[in-house]
Amino acid sequence: MKKLLFAITLTVLSITTIVSCTKAKLEQKAEDFVIKIMTDGTWIVTNFAEGQNNITADFAGWEYQYYSNLTCEARKGTQKVAGTWNASTADQTITGQFPAGSPAPLEKLNGTWKIAKVDYTFAQFTQTKSGVDYKMELTKK
Repeated sequence: MKKLLFAITLTVLSITTIVSCTKAKLEQKAEDFVIKIMTDGTWIVTNFAEGQNNITADFAGWEYQYYSNLTCEARKGTQKVAGTWNASTADQTITGQFPAGSPAPLEKLNGTWKIAKVDYTFAQFTQTKSGVDYKMELTKK
């Protein structure tokens, strides 16, 4: 009886370990996929809503490059601003941060954005800050 109980316990532990490892590997592959999409090319803001106000024009001329080391760069002409970013497929979010004092439109990109849709050339995100709903669309240039 003790041998049977030991065998069952060992089997359950083995299955739990396999499932846990498989889930972790799948989450890592999904995060790698998001990183690949975001770092492959330059992005522009093609739609940005702050509550009911469309302020896409504020982002005119800005381009965004994301890097696999989780840094990013916003560029407009000769102006460059460094920032950071991260993605979580478990939470289905992407987080961006430009430093305080960055040009006005860049600070609006800060925070954790819920991923609504993402593919190789287009991404949609949403977030709520201080009771205001934000919607952003990025398109590869």
